[in-house]
Amino acid sequence: GPVAYVFVTVVEKFDLAGYVPGILGSVLRVLFGANGFFPILTLRWGLVGFQYPFHSGIFLVKSDRPKYDMVMVQRAIVNWKDTSGINCHVLMSPCYATQLDSQAFEQAHFLNLQVGPSVVVDLRRYHGLSYKEFQRVALKKGNRRNHHGFFEKKGGTVHVSRDFRDFDEKYAEVSSNLVQLTAQQRSSRGESAVLVPVLPPLMQAICEEHKSEYRRIFGIRVQGEPAGTAVLFEFPAAKLITSDMQGLRHEVARPTKAYFAMLSLTVEKALEEGCDFVDFGPTTLEPKMDVGGRLIECRAGYHTRSMILRSLLKRGVEKFRSQQDEQVKRLESGDKGESDEKFTRAFRSYRLPFIESDFQVCDEDIKKRYGVESKLVRYADAKAVNDSRPVPEKKTKKQLNKEKRKAMKKAKKEAMRRAAEEKRNLERGDINAPSANPTIAPTLKGDDDE
Repeated sequence: GPVAYVFVTVVEKFDLAGYVPGILGSVLRVLFGANGFFPILTLRWGLVGFQYPFHSGIFLVKSDRPKYDMVMVQRAIVNWKDTSGINCHVLMSPCYATQLDSQAFEQAHFLNLQVGPSVVVDLRRYHGLSYKEFQRVALKKGNRRNHHGFFEKKGGTVHVSRDFRDFDEKYAEVSSNLVQLTAQQRSSRGESAVLVPVLPPLMQAICEEHKSEYRRIFGIRVQGEPAGTAVLFEFPAAKLITSDMQGLRHEVARPTKAYFAMLSLTVEKALEEGCDFVDFGPTTLEPKMDVGGRLIECRAGYHTRSMILRSLLKRGVEKFRSQQDEQVKRLESGDKGESDEKFTRAFRSYRLPFIESDFQVCDEDIKKRYGVESKLVRYADAKAVNDSRPVPEKKTKKQLNKEKRKAMKKAKKEAMRRAAEEKRNLERGDINAPSANPTIAPTLKGDDDE
């Protein structure tokens, strides 16, 4: 029977010139880009998967030797690349660090490189909470803003529907244009745009051919003008929502905080509907983390026969290695001055630990490397246990001052009693003052007269 199901997307013209910013990039695109006069800066790029990153593009059938089978499947993919006639210049297999793929790359002769982390909102610990309660527990104080309310005050409206026409009758063209505006802005900053452009036929196919219970359009308008869009895909078995094909008209959306409103409303809806995860993907990390996301390390296996490309790929991913640490430090530095109790701060979204079931295979090395916990503890359950513990009564300033005065009065009385006792002893003349040498006993008065 089958060992695995593998999804492979082949990008016929992957334009390297598109990653060069400024005037130089424009010149290179005209001369050597995918549509240039001499398209020497284009590659045939093979992507193992159908979304970057979607946990993994390799789905193993039940196996008694999962790691061995994963290595064999990855080697079979390379063999297919070399013998199928497609002959991709680069084969890329992205996955989360929790997936078995990342543990098998080296044995299958892939480069195992860290790439940009993905942002996932893990809601499993917050089930049973309202959105406001979620904000208080999961977010630091500065991120608990009412973005939706601000957006509405600025003339914004939200359209979340399974019928894409509820957003706009020409939803395919409108959504495609908005996505391309975002892609152009990212390219102008020297960032990656999209592997495959989101064109109107793709949006129309999602609406007409994809089952309606598994997708929704999330559209926003400002003063009646389309300002942003995204497609929410739903996976009921995994209790997962993904937000994809994000597009914004930034000159309209930015003054109204539309992007933050879209992110926070997606999290709010997922929490209300009992979802476990919202996957926002690997771009624009800060705003996604500020609404409750946590960073998930991503790895990518690269296979190419070109030594030059291998070297370039290694250099190209260097910047990703510090991204995760920088974002966590940013949130930790802002969380230190919070007035919330230590128990609540432990449930901040950005610091949630992995649990064993998050990994396909979880050995002792993985547990130690990622600080994996054995089971998940919901906030409501942990709070019930915490509240049942006896807590010492916190005294008011008035009570503390009263106790201080009482202690001082008692100490004064004790000092007066000792002074009076010493005076009586001296008046009786019964005993000399104690010697400074504790080995010499005090002598009674009158012994010298004998």
